[in-house]
Amino acid sequence: MKGMNFLLLASSCLLVTAFAACTSVDEPVSEPFVPIGFSPAMNDANTRYASDDLPATMGVFAYLTEGGGFNASASTPNFMYNQLVTRNGTAWSYTPVKYWPTNTNDKVSFFAYAPHNASGLTPCANTQKGYPYLTYTVAQAEKDQTDLLATAPFADKNAGDVNFTLRHALTKVTLKVKSGDKYAKEITSLSINTATSGELHFKDGGFEWKNVTGNYGYPPATTTDLKFAATDREREIATFFLLPTATVTATYSIVYTVKTTTGTDVLTRTFSALPLSSAPLWTAGAHIVYTINLSERTATVTAGVTDWERDTGNSYDVCTYYPDDLKVGDYFYDDGSWSDGGLRMYVTGTNQRQWETPFPAPVLINPVTGVSRNVIGIVFHTTASDTDKANGWTHGYVMGLKYYTGNKADGSWARNAGYNTAIPDGGGESDFDGYTHCQQLMADAEWTANNTNFPAFNNTCVTHNANVPAPATTSGWYLPSAGQLVSIFNNIGGGVSNNGLTNIGSHMGKATGSTVGLSNWCIYYSSNESGDRAWAIMFYGGGALIQRLLYAKVPYDSRCQTGGHIPVLAF
Repeated sequence: MKGMNFLLLASSCLLVTAFAACTSVDEPVSEPFVPIGFSPAMNDANTRYASDDLPATMGVFAYLTEGGGFNASASTPNFMYNQLVTRNGTAWSYTPVKYWPTNTNDKVSFFAYAPHNASGLTPCANTQKGYPYLTYTVAQAEKDQTDLLATAPFADKNAGDVNFTLRHALTKVTLKVKSGDKYAKEITSLSINTATSGELHFKDGGFEWKNVTGNYGYPPATTTDLKFAATDREREIATFFLLPTATVTATYSIVYTVKTTTGTDVLTRTFSALPLSSAPLWTAGAHIVYTINLSERTATVTAGVTDWERDTGNSYDVCTYYPDDLKVGDYFYDDGSWSDGGLRMYVTGTNQRQWETPFPAPVLINPVTGVSRNVIGIVFHTTASDTDKANGWTHGYVMGLKYYTGNKADGSWARNAGYNTAIPDGGGESDFDGYTHCQQLMADAEWTANNTNFPAFNNTCVTHNANVPAPATTSGWYLPSAGQLVSIFNNIGGGVSNNGLTNIGSHMGKATGSTVGLSNWCIYYSSNESGDRAWAIMFYGGGALIQRLLYAKVPYDSRCQTGGHIPVLAF
């Protein structure tokens, strides 16, 4: 993989100020200027971009806005325009060096791409107002194609590191071929036909492709590894880096000959512009694998997705979703209805999901009844436990849009770690019976005597139900089981990690229209207990993550003494 070229796009707002002053040699400088530095990184470890495998250069655009933030209709790249930034090992440098403004009201926003002046890439004019865009044309030769990266804008900064988080901006498409039937085959022509040019537009919260046009049949680089025995295992033929499209409009064309055991041609099969599967979608960052199965009569194609850097040919079951399907991420309303939250593809057995960008907005008028409705949660699981099904809640589970925290006792599972209500351990992550556990606790004499002695249950089962009434067709709000808690992080967050907290916050923010997020200094409790401990997930800032552990019912860890309670319901 190291033989490929790289194209890195990082959108971030770099605060750059040029300060000039005429001073005497002896005049002291009261406030030293702080240089702006770059430290790009990838959003996951499963990528070709190791610390020693980043692009050698990148081009940077910087917008200095005095007295305020970035203006999407008026700001221009007045501070840096296509600035060359070079890498030496893990360090990035450029000249002349720019400095952060000393006036805290002045802001800087940055957008970057790499490698600098890459073939096929044209930046917008230096007079472009608002968010920049880049015009990109895919190289026709497979070996010359570039892996393009982009980030969400890093805007309105006045100090600190410019540490881009990079994501793949193109769709990686791998073609594999295998052979079946009685005779050997030889491919004489093969291409994947798709768009050639497009514009990558940065926008609030991310980026998108616009004006994707053209068509070209991209052939594999190899011309020698195209002969197959009568029955031959799948073999990777080509890997392309192509433009994402809203729908899969790509086709493939293939010509191959069928040969006898002596090598004599029996017949030639020609298939032109055959459509590829409409799923999975060609989204930015997806790695789509198409396997072409050759027989004497025809060629068939199966589609799948894999990790960006995995070349082993592992296959996955891919679930694709239409907007009307019930799925993880959907908005749940106070009338018991739901609407599309943007999930389009899920690779079973992994945390790999593809979401519409940006997320669809909530629909606040029920299209069936014509009555207004309010978002009260997000669907995080679409199967229910046998116990919940017996209660009539067959669809799955919803997380609330507010979570409750408290220090020490106020954020605890129980104020006294010695309380033991005999709620089962339940096998930890396999337990989805949170409602049953909460009902068991609320039947306990200790709860009846003083329910505030159980803050996690009181916040979710009492306070949240009072603040956000649940539809009568649901279970009402309660403290999730261990399995439900982990499912929230895996299905909405994309994993039990600090990045998962950010992802969950993005969904909650879209649902509420305001900035919402989960604390990364918190022990999130489930309703499962084991003696004087409870199943919980603990985060402590940017440090290591302790996950899925039994934790004391009263927060005690010196790194994290805050308890968190996320209300859920079954529907």
